Amino acid sequence: MSVMKSYGAGLRSAGSRPGLSLLLWFFNLVFAGIVAFVFTGIFSRAFNGSLVLDSLRQCVDLNILLEFITGQIGSLGQLSRTLILLLLIFAVAQAFFAGGILNVLLRGRGGRTGEIFFAGGGRYFGRFLRLIIYSIPLWIGCFFIYLPISFVLGLWAADPDQEMLGFILILVRIGCVLVLINAVRMVLDYARIGIVQEDSPAVARALIAALRFVAVRPGQTFGLYYLWMLTGGLIFAGYIVLQSAFPKTAPAAVSLGFLITQAHILIRSGLRIGLLAGQADLFRRRAGRSTKSVQGPGRQGDDRLEQAEDGVDRDPDELEGEEKQPDQGEQDQGQQGQGPAEHQQDEPQ
Repeated sequence: MSVMKSYGAGLRSAGSRPGLSLLLWFFNLVFAGIVAFVFTGIFSRAFNGSLVLDSLRQCVDLNILLEFITGQIGSLGQLSRTLILLLLIFAVAQAFFAGGILNVLLRGRGGRTGEIFFAGGGRYFGRFLRLIIYSIPLWIGCFFIYLPISFVLGLWAADPDQEMLGFILILVRIGCVLVLINAVRMVLDYARIGIVQEDSPAVARALIAALRFVAVRPGQTFGLYYLWMLTGGLIFAGYIVLQSAFPKTAPAAVSLGFLITQAHILIRSGLRIGLLAGQADLFRRRAGRSTKSVQGPGRQGDDRLEQAEDGVDRDPDELEGEEKQPDQGEQDQGQQGQGPAEHQQDEPQ
């Protein structure tokens, strides 16, 4: 039930913050524009005068990849260097975006969404970059975990006559790689949540705590993560169906396809917010109550909100019993206050 509660909390957080989703959509649009500008120049120089591009107007033609690889060695090297550079820029940008999103989700009560987002992105940017560096041993560990799995699967696929089995095992290998990658990404998410929630500069300690949190609760953490993955997969399937429902041969159809794509990117931004909000809710439910957070601006309001949420989740009979039971401290103060007065009244003047 904790997984479903956290999933619902993530949905509510994503739905209640449309401004944050729009902000992420805008950054995706800007980044996509930069990528399109860079790669358009590379592909234009590589395929200048080629007739293979004409077939792309009607359907996907894989011959374009063959022509690019075999005939454009120089462009291929430039493309590889540009792709690596863009991936580094994307990783750095993700560190900034994660800080902004979590600052809005965990410390963003009051104030404008944009101000809180940029403040959080700048505040936690250095810590999240260090977190990427500290996570290198996790990636290396995943590689060594995958090696024996790949070896065993290779033994099963040694028979060349069983082509179907070999194809299935290739899919199994891809699935194992995705599970390991998602496991590390999930640990990093909980580490970022712990850093922002406690406002702590101890990045290595937050990473170890997140790794312990996932290892102790694999069912809940993986269940919540893949529930959001399933949600994103269903939305992506609907997006593919809509895009394939009509041919993109007219300007109006191309414009409609572009609008559908932008709506899909906006929904994906909301999914990212919902995933982090759900993970933060699960982290607070299971680990946040047993650890003392560092007091910071707005933390007292957070404590009052948690106390109110605890009161909502508790049994009504228990609350009624607490209302009827007088406070012990008030009784002690009353007894201490009445004692000297009664004693003075009994003494003769």
